[in-house]
Amino acid sequence: MNRRNFIRLSTTATGGLAIAMTVPAVAKGVLDKESFVANVLTEIHADGSITFMLTKHEMGQGTGTGVPMIFCDELGANWDTFKVVQALHDEKYKRFQGTTGGSSGLSSMWHPLRQMAASTREILIRSAARHWGVSRDGLYTENGFVKNPSTNAKVNFGDLVSIAPKVEIPDTDEIKLKDLKEFKLIGHGVQNRITPKIVRGEKHFALDLKRPGMVYASIERCPVYRGKVKTYDETACRQVKGVIDVIRVPEIYEDDDFIVRDGVAIIAQNTWAAMQGRKALKVEWEPGLNGSANNASLTKKMRALASVSGEKSNDYYGNFGDVEKAISEADEVLTATYENPYHAHACMEPMNGIAEFKDGHLEVWSTMQNPNWASEQITKYVNVPVENQTIHILPAGGSFGRKFYPEHVTEVAFLASKLNAPVKLTWTREDDIRCDYNSAFQHDNHSVALKDGQVTAWHTNVVSTKSWSPEPWFPYVVPNKLGEQHIIDSPLTPGAWRSVGAHRAAFASEGMMDEIAHKLGKDPLAFRLEMLGREIELGEDAQKHYNQPYSVDAIKKTRQVLELAAKKADWGKRMSRNSGQGLAVYRFSRSFCAQVVEVNVRRGKLRVDKVTAVLYCGTAVNPHLVKGQIEGAIIWALTSVLYGGMDFKDGRVQQSNFHDYKMLRMNETPEIEVHIVPNTDPAVGVGEPGVPPFTPALMNAIFAATGKRIRKTPLDMAELA
Repeated sequence: MNRRNFIRLSTTATGGLAIAMTVPAVAKGVLDKESFVANVLTEIHADGSITFMLTKHEMGQGTGTGVPMIFCDELGANWDTFKVVQALHDEKYKRFQGTTGGSSGLSSMWHPLRQMAASTREILIRSAARHWGVSRDGLYTENGFVKNPSTNAKVNFGDLVSIAPKVEIPDTDEIKLKDLKEFKLIGHGVQNRITPKIVRGEKHFALDLKRPGMVYASIERCPVYRGKVKTYDETACRQVKGVIDVIRVPEIYEDDDFIVRDGVAIIAQNTWAAMQGRKALKVEWEPGLNGSANNASLTKKMRALASVSGEKSNDYYGNFGDVEKAISEADEVLTATYENPYHAHACMEPMNGIAEFKDGHLEVWSTMQNPNWASEQITKYVNVPVENQTIHILPAGGSFGRKFYPEHVTEVAFLASKLNAPVKLTWTREDDIRCDYNSAFQHDNHSVALKDGQVTAWHTNVVSTKSWSPEPWFPYVVPNKLGEQHIIDSPLTPGAWRSVGAHRAAFASEGMMDEIAHKLGKDPLAFRLEMLGREIELGEDAQKHYNQPYSVDAIKKTRQVLELAAKKADWGKRMSRNSGQGLAVYRFSRSFCAQVVEVNVRRGKLRVDKVTAVLYCGTAVNPHLVKGQIEGAIIWALTSVLYGGMDFKDGRVQQSNFHDYKMLRMNETPEIEVHIVPNTDPAVGVGEPGVPPFTPALMNAIFAATGKRIRKTPLDMAELA
């Protein structure tokens, strides 16, 4: 490898981060002899403090703490003087910025940051060696100092900023990463850096910001997905005190997955006036193809496809053997349909942003998981080239996939280009829920062949509205397997929701595993472990699938989390009357999570008493935040079971605010116990893996308590009576 390339990683089959940068571009130079630009993300100052540019998006999940912890610990810096600054969207950060989503924010940075920090550490050690006139051998960094154990001498990083640029850049093979046992931060609970600032009101979100001469906007959007403005009358609107202008906002529809709804923007002197102007606006809508859609019509369409062959799932799922023959020869075939509705994100912070267009330059302040995409939309639809954009990435008051979509950024940028003043766009809570990017509406149809007390075939036929593809993960060993899917047009805006498609697939497959165990008279845990380690005759394709490293690893880790969860929850313990335990396991973003849920059901009322969760997530960078994410994911999933689901009529979402799209309250939250499997693997995602196993574990617990099998969410309490 060229000595001037200290990092060059290739994109892997698992979707790893692609990085290619040369050291001279990122690790060279002195700024007024007061700081050393160590690399594209880091600047070491003469006072010993370090400024680290955070390129990932902080949404409350702790990325702004976990990501810099990796760099700080590998470098051997002082966490107390380690300053974290949110990076702008910038071409120089592009390969580090990417998308913050899919629980990849931290895992995608694990190797690149450690390598970058190790290279910087080596430069500082060589600088200290030159400063002392000694060999670099034996020198090490700790808490912001380079130390010499043979003399007990130490020198602050800040005292090396004038020497470091003169030091020869180390070859890649000279850079050695720390052993995990050497870390002082990683693996320990560290407080989220943003929490104290939020409590003190010091953390600023886009809604907090103002610009001189700013005007305010609110948009009346078509309530039907892909509907149009037919006519509108702005006369009464313009008579509302404070209203300045009315601007038509045209629909943008691209590649089936991005939309700015057709609508009309009201520009005013303040947000209240803009919203009052909206109420006075008279609009007639052309609802289009989705104008007659409702829950019943969509369900009817999906059920009609349940017995129709669909498109074969990809090989990642594993399709092999002769399912049709095995089913025809079975002693019994179990069939079941699991139904998942649309869900909204309902973030505490509604969509918003500020934009200012001046002298051909556009400046934006907003929350966004995918700034590259936002920039592309501004270039394409507002005609502002990248070099004329300044995009400030603000923290999100919750996202869960919602702020992955940049339509709010595109909207406010478009409005700014039409005005001679900076503009703040604020969505109402009603806008946020009724114009959300909903998780897919999905039916999972399972048929499982049983012969001589064994599973001989498993057939899945998924019918899902157009969105992210159904998650196809399945670790259990069966000799014949077939997955098919029908992806149909969605009458509501489709999008990613926390855990994307995994929560839907997990509900069905883990619920079905429980049904089979019950049918065969086996303990649900014992049956799962049996299915993970079956020594049965397999065809060539099946052997190939289960023998590949990915499958072997998945089976091993699935077994690990199941066994530990059962142990920690005292699986099979004696339960009181009307109570029961249920378990489930699933994988998301290379993390494995098993959960045991304990419930009590009495007189048609459900009480979730406890959830025991076990997570395999590679190295837990910050166990405190890891546990917090699993706790949050469980609360998120329970909320969707109790209060989720979108009702829609004539293509219009019927819910509008927290009175009819409820959130879980503190007194409804169960005891949650989280355990992390100790290991030394690279860190992988933790933001979403806690969602998929919860719903099936809950429904399996309800069955254990009542004998009633629930295959649909949200939960209808009448079914428990």
